[in-house]
This record gives sequence, structure tokens and C-alpha cells, in this order.
Amino acid sequence: MDSVETRLDRIEDALRRLEVLLETRLLPECKRMGGHISFVEGIYEKLRRPLSALRGLRDDLGPSPTKLSGTPRVEEVD
Repeated sequence: MDSVETRLDRIEDALRRLEVLLETRLLPECKRMGGHISFVEGIYEKLRRPLSALRGLRDDLGPSPTKLSGTPRVEEVD
């Protein structure tokens, strides 16, 4: 019975250490990443319309008259 209690104590200690790591390291990092994601989404929302307008202007002009020399042509393969 002693070894079962010893193993249980070690498991509980490991669980406590995991809880501390979760609270002190992982959760703050997740919050920082969430803030970064919100920042990137905000920038995207601000730039989406101007970039879409520029893409529309380029599409109205037709295909580009210049091609890069030496660039291999890539075709889709089924």
C-alpha cells in the first residue's frame, strides 16, 4: 500500500507542476498570440478594399504585356 501512496504523491506533484506551467507560461503566450492575430486581422481589414480596388484596376488593363525572361512556365497537372 505504501508504494501506491508514493506513486499517487508523485503523480499529484507532477500534476501541480503542470498546472503551474500552464498558468505561468502557456496561458500568457496564448493571450499574446491572440493579440497578434487581432492586430493582423485589423490591418487586413484596413487594406482589403484598397488592395481589391488595385487588383480590379490591374484586371481591367488585361494581361501583363511583359514576361520575366528565364522564368520557367508552370502548368497545372491533373
